[in-house]
Amino acid sequence: MEVLAALSILAIGVIGLASAQGRSLAVSQLTHEHLLAHSLALSVIEQLRASPQAPLQGPRLSEWQDRAAQSLPQGELSLESRHGGRGGQIVIQWSGSLGGPEAPQVLRRDFYR
Repeated sequence: MEVLAALSILAIGVIGLASAQGRSLAVSQLTHEHLLAHSLALSVIEQLRASPQAPLQGPRLSEWQDRAAQSLPQGELSLESRHGGRGGQIVIQWSGSLGGPEAPQVLRRDFYR
């Protein structure tokens, strides 16, 4: 009887550890996705500052949108122009791995050229 009780307690502990491990992996994946989005946003900002006269639309925007789509699940990138074209906001959205499609992730970064 004591052995059965000990095995039950051990089984509950193992199930708890497995659950915690699964959650940890999901959070790690979401953190990785945020890092990719942040890295992409910084890359876009650097390129915008390097050529401040270049338009926000066109082939460069398509290239950045392709990078977002390739590196993030259902990744989308958009640029919102502000301050007469001297600045704006980069918006990167994707379907977060933690919580599924009903939990979209959004990263917004302001930029000035």
